Amino acid sequence: MKYFFISYTKDDRRWAEWIAWQLEEAGYTTTIQAWDFNPGANFVTKMHKALKETSRVIMVASEKYFDSKFTKGEWNAAYAENPDKLIPVYISDYQPDSLLGSVIYIDLFGLNEEDARNKLLNDIKIGQSKRLSQSPHSGQSLSEKPRFPGALPPVSNLPMRNRNFTGRESLLADLRTAFSTGGYAASTQTLSGPGGVGKTQLAIEYSYRYSHDYDVIWWLNAEVPAALADDVIGMAKSLCFPDEILNDTPTAIKAVKAWLEQNNRWLLIFDHATEQDMIKGYIPGSPSGHVLITSRNTNWNKIGCVLPVTKFERDESITFILNRTGKAIKKSEKDDTNDRNAANRLAESLGDFPLALEQACAHDDKMNNYKP
Repeated sequence: MKYFFISYTKDDRRWAEWIAWQLEEAGYTTTIQAWDFNPGANFVTKMHKALKETSRVIMVASEKYFDSKFTKGEWNAAYAENPDKLIPVYISDYQPDSLLGSVIYIDLFGLNEEDARNKLLNDIKIGQSKRLSQSPHSGQSLSEKPRFPGALPPVSNLPMRNRNFTGRESLLADLRTAFSTGGYAASTQTLSGPGGVGKTQLAIEYSYRYSHDYDVIWWLNAEVPAALADDVIGMAKSLCFPDEILNDTPTAIKAVKAWLEQNNRWLLIFDHATEQDMIKGYIPGSPSGHVLITSRNTNWNKIGCVLPVTKFERDESITFILNRTGKAIKKSEKDDTNDRNAANRLAESLGDFPLALEQACAHDDKMNNYKP
């Protein structure tokens, strides 16, 4: 009998593999679908056996985990057998309002790799572990240690993440779904909308949120041709191309494009692109990775698909203002009502445009001007 069965949904596979690897390196035995279920095997039979022949079930818990009918069956079966058999490991800030509320959990959300590893192993309080009778990871198909899902890939130049990013969940979900459908057209998506609606911040948030799906994420300033070429050279340097390629810009651009066409798990972001012809020569000719464009221009249908970005909904504006000004924490019901009313008036005066709200909230006195 193995000690842990790792229950997860396919969107969280990288987390599941990272957790399993940490546990096995610490001397625990695990069963995980990605490593232990052979192609062609009866999935239901294998799953039933895995649940019965492990001492504990680790839930890689996220919103998508609880939305999945398959994982629901897994954790419900374990809970019915013995509630103490379940160990929820939360990898997002979503926690369900269900019977799991009474189950002790491990929260890894927002931690760096070292802290997440220590938290995971320190909180696994199950007494004497069952040591492996064979070498760690002998049943898995990975050639190297899984990358920590909360870390950026080794080749990346992303701008800093916006800690005050608010809302936009439907747009992020639409973008994720669009990229997941596959095909050449789906591999290129454009976030299009007027200035100040937060296209760039949305692209940054998407890149960080799904960074575990990519081995290369490269940010390109597509507003100025010279800057775009320089950013491509920077990518070639990070990919360790030889000097004879780096010293000739046209050669470097062709080499980077060829590399992208021969590899997968990459994301290119063309920020502030003005028109299709300017960046078309930089986009690989195969759908082996993803291309994300931000632009005020709406005419991108020849390259890929367009997702319109508009201003905040009013609730998003209010939430952003309260978080950005540090007033999200309620002092009293009266204070909360006053702050929300003030935020509502500020949002209305600025038309719910994210950039205008950010600029206003950067000055502490702005919020006070809208209080009764």
